[in-house]
Amino acid sequence: MVDRHVRRAADLVARDPVGTFWEYVFTEFAFTPNVIVAAPLPAGATLDITVTGGAVTRVGEIVMGRDTPVGTTVAGTGLGLVDYSVKQRDEWGGLYIVPRPVTRTVSLAFQVPLEGAARVQSIMERVSSRLAVFYAGEGVDLWGTTVAGILRDYDLTLGHAICDGRAEVESLA
Repeated sequence: MVDRHVRRAADLVARDPVGTFWEYVFTEFAFTPNVIVAAPLPAGATLDITVTGGAVTRVGEIVMGRDTPVGTTVAGTGLGLVDYSVKQRDEWGGLYIVPRPVTRTVSLAFQVPLEGAARVQSIMERVSSRLAVFYAGEGVDLWGTTVAGILRDYDLTLGHAICDGRAEVESLA
C-alpha cells in the first residue's frame, strides 16, 4: 500500500544567534520569506497545508508544480533590483520622485555536465514566458535567491566536460 500522506514542517520565524541578554530581548525576529518544500507526491495523493501561529501569521502565496533540477549552483550567483519609479529634475535641480514597484532580480550561476546541456536547453525553453519558482537549492535561501517570477535571460557555455550556465530571473513584484 502506498502512503498518500506526505508531511514536511518548516519554521517560518527565526532569530539570529545572540550572545547577551540584551541581544536576546532587543534582536528582532527574522521571518522566512520563502519556503521550498520539495516533496514528490504519488498519484492520487492529498496535500494538506496547515499554517499555525499567532494573529500575524500570513501566507502570501503557495505555488505547486514539478521540481526540475537544472544543475549545481556555483559561486557567481548575484542579486539585484529593477526600480520602476520615475525620477525627474526640474530646471532648478529639484528632484521629483513618483514611487513605483520594485522587482527583485537573481542571476543564478550553475554548472551542468556536458551530456545534460540539451536537457537544460529544453527545460529553459519550457519555462520561458511562464511563471516559475527559481531557487538555488532546497534549504539554501539565506541570501534571498528564491524568486517566483519569469526567466529574463539564459545562456549556457558548452565546455569539454562541464557547461557553465546563467539564468537571469525577475520577480513578479
